[in-house]
Amino acid sequence: MQVGLGATLVVAALVVTPAAESGAAPTPVIQVTPNVATVGSSVKVTGAGFPPNTDIQAQVCGNDALNGSADCVLSTSQEVSTTKRGIFEVPVIVSLPPKPCPCVVMVLDFSSSTTPTIPLTIVGAPYATPKASTVHKLQVLNASLTGNGPWTAWFGAPPKRTLVLTVRNPNNGPYVNPPLVLAIGNAGDTTTHEATTQNLSTIGANATKTYRIPVSFPAVSIGEHQVVGIVGNAGLAHSFKVQTWLFPWGLLVVILVVLELILLALTAYFRERRRRKEAAEGALAPAPDPEDDLPTGEVPAVGEPVAAAVGVGALAGGPAEAAGGEGPAERPPHPPVL
Repeated sequence: MQVGLGATLVVAALVVTPAAESGAAPTPVIQVTPNVATVGSSVKVTGAGFPPNTDIQAQVCGNDALNGSADCVLSTSQEVSTTKRGIFEVPVIVSLPPKPCPCVVMVLDFSSSTTPTIPLTIVGAPYATPKASTVHKLQVLNASLTGNGPWTAWFGAPPKRTLVLTVRNPNNGPYVNPPLVLAIGNAGDTTTHEATTQNLSTIGANATKTYRIPVSFPAVSIGEHQVVGIVGNAGLAHSFKVQTWLFPWGLLVVILVVLELILLALTAYFRERRRRKEAAEGALAPAPDPEDDLPTGEVPAVGEPVAAAVGVGALAGGPAEAAGGEGPAERPPHPPVL
């Protein structure tokens, strides 16, 4: 029977509602369409009740996924982010799992250890009685980011770091090629994370091993970024988180230099504009009158200033003028210079 996303949400509502009313977190549910498929075909996996804006991974597994992703096909697994309502939809290619059926589709939530499953019938796949192993979870002793660069990251290129991961195997047997899932992106927005899956080298029994994994952040990374990882088989995995702060300082310097050049260009433009305006105003000003520079005929006295109204008679200084009181009271000490 084929069930679409609408039916999935109806089932999710029936399952999630009691939990929501009691104040508990909703229970994630998934559905696969179709639930009978052949090798190489594609099925649609839908889910609801997951945390909003989180990364999940869908895998086709054998052995009823009793041993987690050790029973799954990692090469055809698909990653996707849930919506703000906690739902998702992703296509998955059907491949024969490493263990016989009964087969299921398992969804791994990167933000928790939630691993819901849904049965899937693979036509022609071998069947066997499922068996659960006694494998214990790997222990993450240390996780950190080291390194700085490359220099192009200063100008917006993707920053590169090295994830140093120290893991201990508490089992009495070797842990063969434990899978590592990394989600890299902005710390405040899980929808920007880019998930990658790889297998680490085998860890011996009761041994501790340090891995150095190169990681790359998105281009023009600004602010707090994080690497969220899950190491070990799904259902028996251990999660960790490492954060770092990134900023393209070289790009900031380039922007400041460009702004400075723009400011200098605007200053030069307005100065030139003002100079041209003053030159134009000077060309339109009236020419000076030549008569303004002609002599007036007045000769200043030597010693003390002489009023402009003093005439020739006053300069002579005769007795009659002195007696009449119209001239100066006494002669100037020095004759005027002609």
